[in-house]
Amino acid sequence: MNYKFKRYLLSALLVLLVIITGCSGGEQEQTRTITDMLGREVSVPNKIDRVVAVGPGSLRLLSHLNAVDKVVGVEEAEQRENWGGPYNLANPKFQELPVIGPRHGGDAELIIAQNPDVIFFYGDPAQAKSLEQKTGVAVVGIKYVDLGSSREKYLYKSWQLIAKLLNKEERAQELINYTEVLIADLKSRTKNIPNTEQKRVYAGGISYQGGHGIVSTKIPFPPFEFLNLDYFSKQEQVKKVSSIMLSKEKLIDWNPELIFADEMN
Repeated sequence: MNYKFKRYLLSALLVLLVIITGCSGGEQEQTRTITDMLGREVSVPNKIDRVVAVGPGSLRLLSHLNAVDKVVGVEEAEQRENWGGPYNLANPKFQELPVIGPRHGGDAELIIAQNPDVIFFYGDPAQAKSLEQKTGVAVVGIKYVDLGSSREKYLYKSWQLIAKLLNKEERAQELINYTEVLIADLKSRTKNIPNTEQKRVYAGGISYQGGHGIVSTKIPFPPFEFLNLDYFSKQEQVKKVSSIMLSKEKLIDWNPELIFADEMN
């Protein structure tokens, strides 16, 4: 092999290496790796134009962030005649979008048909992994909880995570600030009401990953906390949990003077 041919071959290899490296770098620049609310590392596109939301609360959070223009499909339950979720009523567009599968799970083939860039998901981490494998689409785990003491850990962080991916950071901060102002205002208005003027209250029919009957409740129930109400869990020193199903006998034993019920259930 003569010297000129060696130089030619070396030059060609260098050019090929530069091309390959450049292409690889371009691909890397099109994605980024984030840690979702389920503790999973997920590679997501830098530019996200098409999304779907799977699982309880996922679509609600996208609505909070004014990101419904990117939603390209909804779970079947969003188009039920009797479904009156506030976020759903505020977005009639959902009634016209393609269905991506049943409630709280979706369908991999129907999701693929809508070609989303990202799937926002609330549910079991194993299901998130399975959905990602079946669709080949980045699945970002989020967590939707109530406005109780864990709101900063879950709700606010979910808002911030979605906002980071969809360039909605300003909106997320507005939501957080507004929520804290409202809660502080409610607590301030009711902090000096004497216990003697309060009724023993109970909230029933509270949804938890679906609708339930009158014996479904939350302890603590955030609205009661915000209003400084003297409700049964304080009197009975019940262990604080997120959601519980009472026995009917226990509800009778507590004997609330006033019951609030979720109208959806």
